[in-house]
Amino acid sequence: MIHLRLYCFLFIFGIISLQAQELPLINHFLPEDYNAESQNWSISQAENGFIYVANNKGLLEFNGAKWNLYPTPNQTIMRSVKAEGDKVFTGFYMDFGYWQKDEFGILHYKSLVKDNNIQLLPDEQFWNIFELDGWMIFQSLQRIYIHNLETKITKTINSESSITKMFKVDDTIYFQEFGKGVFKIEKGIAKLVSADEEVKNNVVVFLLKLNQELVYLTQNNGFYTKNGSFTLNKNLSEYLKGKSVYSAHQFNNGDFIVGTISNGIAYCDASGNLIYTLNQNKGLSNNTVLSTFED
Repeated sequence: MIHLRLYCFLFIFGIISLQAQELPLINHFLPEDYNAESQNWSISQAENGFIYVANNKGLLEFNGAKWNLYPTPNQTIMRSVKAEGDKVFTGFYMDFGYWQKDEFGILHYKSLVKDNNIQLLPDEQFWNIFELDGWMIFQSLQRIYIHNLETKITKTINSESSITKMFKVDDTIYFQEFGKGVFKIEKGIAKLVSADEEVKNNVVVFLLKLNQELVYLTQNNGFYTKNGSFTLNKNLSEYLKGKSVYSAHQFNNGDFIVGTISNGIAYCDASGNLIYTLNQNKGLSNNTVLSTFED
């Protein structure tokens, strides 16, 4: 996954406009616009509406009119970002921490790893960040670090295999340990949720809840529930055949979007009805979608 040469774009559209037109308005931002590289791995938004993006060159800040780039402190690829309160948390190679503005509105970085003497494994990179009840949770491919900002306590969840991804669904943190299954975190401890073969041995890229049941979206083999293979919708299932899913997001209204490698996106309603697809032929600047986010 780390070595794929993928490219991404950030696009913003208005949900309201869908009622008046078949496809949404797409606004492109090219590397020349934001003065960084073409790979963007994660997107978040602060309380003031500013958008933050984890880019190959560092942290991008967008206020709706102007882009600012804050280079990664150790000059490596920025992999993850999560705006929380007055801080912007980021993760990258061998470090995670937060950015905070000074009196002039300039962001400055503070390393939680160095300040709290957190011992990392060799070559760790941090791919996902979530907040839950005052704890910041950072996921690498080998470990999950759970850090309390007030007490400075850091708890660690180790993995015997690769942690493929981490998710937050209804105030619960889930993650997949490849070859073992999907777990949830309770009081800093990992508890097994599903060890079904389909969930153990297929990369899970997204979790959503339908009718109070967890639904797992895999990278190459569609949807699963605890009862096995699951057809959310025939049209959607047909669309996903032969495609590699990399990212997905469920909107506040229950709809969700699926981003693929080399095949653009699919937008679906809460029942999985395929509303529309977008790719380069329909207005995207690139067909690989590394991250999706709702403004």
